Amino acid sequence: RVDEVQTAINASESLPITVAGQLNGLDPEDLRVECLVGRETEYGEFEVHQHYPLTPEGTNEHGEVSFHVDLKPSLPGLQYYKLRAYPYHEALSHPHETGKMAWL
Repeated sequence: RVDEVQTAINASESLPITVAGQLNGLDPEDLRVECLVGRETEYGEFEVHQHYPLTPEGTNEHGEVSFHVDLKPSLPGLQYYKLRAYPYHEALSHPHETGKMAWL
């Protein structure tokens, strides 16, 4: 993450999230970066309720590609989020077919 981290937001506010990374020759369109929002179950597991894609925003001064979302969860109450990135191509039969994923 390259943005200023907020520890809490109110129900009517959005949470801006920006991440950046070196793509090693990949185009931003070859990668999906998303934010998963959910709650913790009674067993301590993360249960996903919503997916929010991050949009590529260009290259920063370090040569890293930036991705951004203004997260505004529709669910009330305490929630958690996780960020992940994985390769994408329209010819894949399933979005996670390659088995490659990075949790940020």
